Amino acid sequence: MIYVGIDNGLLGGIVAIDDKHNVIFAEPTPVIKEKKGKGYKNHYDLMRMRELLALNPHAHVTLEKGQAIPMRPGGKTAGVSSSAMHGMGRGYGLWEGLLVGMQLRYSVVHPKTWQGAVCRDVPGDTKTRAIITCQRELPGLDLTPGKKKKPHDGMADAACMALFGLSKWGGDR
Repeated sequence: MIYVGIDNGLLGGIVAIDDKHNVIFAEPTPVIKEKKGKGYKNHYDLMRMRELLALNPHAHVTLEKGQAIPMRPGGKTAGVSSSAMHGMGRGYGLWEGLLVGMQLRYSVVHPKTWQGAVCRDVPGDTKTRAIITCQRELPGLDLTPGKKKKPHDGMADAACMALFGLSKWGGDR
């Protein structure tokens, strides 16, 4: 059986593993870069997202629950802009829409649920815990794709959600 985890942010990722902890594929969230002023703006690449989901049509997918971040007094979010919050909700909706449209089996899981189950004995903040868990459990996973030097925490989160799916629906880790 194949287990897929999806961190639905623009800086997220998608990772598929089998029941023996072999990495089937791993990729940062597919994006299309649009030239905007002096820089670039990323947009979700829906066709590539669909292609990745179609690679394993019988997989069980774990999608991280999209959630709002509470407002601080004065209308400020906890360090997240309203456009970033819109982007997070958009990513969640796009991934879930593709899953439903393609009639794939999936579960939506709250971040604290998969973190508590998969990273329970690992010290550090949530991103560090996910990276350490991946290094221990999935040594074949490259968390520094391309020219990256720092581990891609979105892919680490996605991999941990795939591990959560394996532990929940495929037996013991």
